[in-house]
Amino acid sequence: MSIFSRGKRWCLILLCAVFPASSLSAAPSLPSTSGYDVDVWRGRDGMPQHTMRAILQSQDGYLWLGSQEGLMRFDGFLFTAIEHPSVKGRMIWAMHEDGDGRLWAATDEPALVCLRNGVFKTVVPSEGINPGQILSII
Repeated sequence: MSIFSRGKRWCLILLCAVFPASSLSAAPSLPSTSGYDVDVWRGRDGMPQHTMRAILQSQDGYLWLGSQEGLMRFDGFLFTAIEHPSVKGRMIWAMHEDGDGRLWAATDEPALVCLRNGVFKTVVPSEGINPGQILSII
């Protein structure tokens, strides 16, 4: 056995000691959540429906949640189910807030519902939307 092959062996042993196999894995490590609060909300915490299809944080800080049963707003403490007929009991597939602060929601009707300053307006296929399911709003 040559000195060169023994040198390679020692180099490999040294590398394994300095860089264990766990540090060479391809999966990145997740950041620590120790500096954050993590909360989980369920029905007993006031969340009216637990299957979310869309989530959006509006410019005013509210979280808007689109579910199988309609639209909800969360202020950090309370969930409020939106009781307007255009969204109540409707599947909300997607949401978007435009530059003017209007909240757009795609429903299973199919329709787009626009909320601005507390006023709802529904845009239906006969008013320019192609019939079919709207799954995303850009």
